[in-house]
Amino acid sequence: MSENQSSYRRRDLVAGVGAAGAALILSPTAWAAQKSKTALPRGTPPAPPQEQGTTPSQQLGNIPTPKAIMTPMEDLASQHALASRILLVYELAMAKELGAVQPPMKAVASAANMLRFAVDDFHVKLEEEYLFPLFQKAGKMTDLVNTLHQQHLVARQLTDAILKTTSGTGGQPEALSPLLMDYSRMMLAHTAYEETLLYPQIAAVAGDGEYNKLQQTLLEANKQQLGPAGFAGMLVKVADLEKMAGITGLAKFTPKPGVPLAAETPKPGAPTASQPPMPGGPVAQEPGKPGAPITQEPPQP
Repeated sequence: MSENQSSYRRRDLVAGVGAAGAALILSPTAWAAQKSKTALPRGTPPAPPQEQGTTPSQQLGNIPTPKAIMTPMEDLASQHALASRILLVYELAMAKELGAVQPPMKAVASAANMLRFAVDDFHVKLEEEYLFPLFQKAGKMTDLVNTLHQQHLVARQLTDAILKTTSGTGGQPEALSPLLMDYSRMMLAHTAYEETLLYPQIAAVAGDGEYNKLQQTLLEANKQQLGPAGFAGMLVKVADLEKMAGITGLAKFTPKPGVPLAAETPKPGAPTASQPPMPGGPVAQEPGKPGAPITQEPPQP
């Protein structure tokens, strides 16, 4: 094993949990159909509606480009982090609805389209076609892999429902918040399990040849699917989305004592979202099973 390969393996084993929360849920085409080594489709990341004036996408040159080739764990975890930032729009919409403020439907729709592109049609395909087979071949963590695959399928279903609800072509507006909650909740758990259990074992289950092949595949896929700007270009799209949703900058999420992050009051005459369920009602629907509550809140003593 070369010195560089050894370095990559050590970096994978100690990289830790990369992407912050929001778990990337992904959606594959059929599990069995993923055995063919077809090229990932070319595409352009969907851009949110632009406002006049300077936007973050006009500052692409200010985003640093990695100087070293990322390990597979670092590459996949960075995709998780990208999805986590997109999911901040979902969190904003849920917070607004709890405060009886109309959620930003256009921003939510743009976020869902971006997740479809970056997660369902990119990240998930990489995991299903190149990563999961390594663990299945080695007979390692197969139960976890099966669960992750099932959540990929459910995530695509949830995104379909979110897009229908925000576009007005189907679904009820009051159903939006439960859909966003189901997606975000599953994504948080999904990415956490992948980054703490699955990704740290990539070097252990892959031989030198398979490990290097996976690393090269991820590098080429980023260029092919994300375009010449690659990951940096997607960051610009996400920054534009955050600006449209009014959540630009990390400082926006720093709580102030006694002031909720979503402390907004509805404007006179503005439509309001549905109120949260009363205590004792269903907490949330089980993803993929409309109408089936995950659990009931325990009765008050």
